[in-house]
Amino acid sequence: MHIREDDLTGNKIAELLREHLENMNEITPPESVHALDLEALRSPDISFFSAWEGDELGTSK
Repeated sequence: MHIREDDLTGNKIAELLREHLENMNEITPPESVHALDLEALRSPDISFFSAWEGDELGTSK
């Protein structure tokens, strides 16, 4: 597994984050959703790292 700083421009990471935020909004009360969307995560004040196995984005199973 390779962990790298991610610029959040790749399709795989964008899809994972979109799916995560969508799921959070489905199962969590609105006042308890504490997740940033993709554009907010692209702030220069935020460092984002992702884990990869070859060309596949690592996810917990």
